[in-house]
Amino acid sequence: MQEVRDEVRAELPPGPAERPRPPVTESLAVKLASVSPRAAVLEAWRQVEDVLIRVAQRCKVQLLDRQSQSATLVLRALQKEGIVDPGKVGIFQDLRVLRNSAAHAPDFALTAESAIQYAEMASRLVEYLESL
Repeated sequence: MQEVRDEVRAELPPGPAERPRPPVTESLAVKLASVSPRAAVLEAWRQVEDVLIRVAQRCKVQLLDRQSQSATLVLRALQKEGIVDPGKVGIFQDLRVLRNSAAHAPDFALTAESAIQYAEMASRLVEYLESL
């Protein structure tokens, strides 16, 4: 988690002219974290997937039906078009691996605090993607 957090800080630094946004502490993912950290991670990831489709549509990136069903394939299409740079793709992949572990690994230990950190990183990626 720390490695991904460091990568997010390096690749997605806060800009001086960023618009104000509601704090991540008010997000659904953060509210879920105290009840189910896994659910919080899945909700934060769902937001990343949703914004990828919106960006592809807004940028008029042609997606095959199969591509639109996979966030990874949508991101590859956006990268191929030069819309998303490789550093952000790395963050996406790291968050995807953590999400997959939370969703599928029975012995994956996740605290509420770790889920909140994940939600914050996913939120930063969503902000970046929305700015495209």
